[in-house]
Amino acid sequence: MVRWLITLALVAQVAPALAQEKCGISRLTRGHLSVSVFMKQHGDETPFADHVSYTSRSSDGALELRAPYTMDQSGLLIPYMLFIQTLPNLPPEQKSPERIKWRFNAEDWATFPYRYTYPDQRGNFSYKIAQLGSGALSFQTEWLDRLRQGGRFTVMRLLEDGQEVAMGSVDYPTNEIIADVFDEARNQALARLAPCGPPAASVPAAPRN
Repeated sequence: MVRWLITLALVAQVAPALAQEKCGISRLTRGHLSVSVFMKQHGDETPFADHVSYTSRSSDGALELRAPYTMDQSGLLIPYMLFIQTLPNLPPEQKSPERIKWRFNAEDWATFPYRYTYPDQRGNFSYKIAQLGSGALSFQTEWLDRLRQGGRFTVMRLLEDGQEVAMGSVDYPTNEIIADVFDEARNQALARLAPCGPPAASVPAAPRN
């Protein structure tokens, strides 16, 4: 009986806290750039951005740069992953493994040697080319620095034999534009704050310091 009463008391303490948690989501598109912002609020605390992710597409929609962001203590948005995704032009069953090489503006081409990727169920190829984290979790973070500058990423798709499949480019905005679009999306998400429900989708976790 005592254990049962203690359990009820603990549940009574936890339930109000859970009921006070609020969430708000905004998905905003401006030209070829789109952003997804997920705001969260615990009780009367200041709402915070739990997830921010940007996608910039080529003019023909066949190429995407996707970058989730975290926010530093000064409120500056920092990208912590960078994905290049090539969109399908053939059914998945007709696709061979591919690799890519890419460059920023007029810099030299870069690639992952001997790294080939198979298409997903939709026929898309996705490549993680940079990640910011602790220790061995970080790699090629210089591409995240370039991303913050804004500029043109040119991507070439290659088959196993080196044959070129296609080439395209994506113009990624400067950090000033990124911040401006974020402010608009954040305000929308704050206006939609409501008691949290089940998570809509899984998202990459921000790096832990």
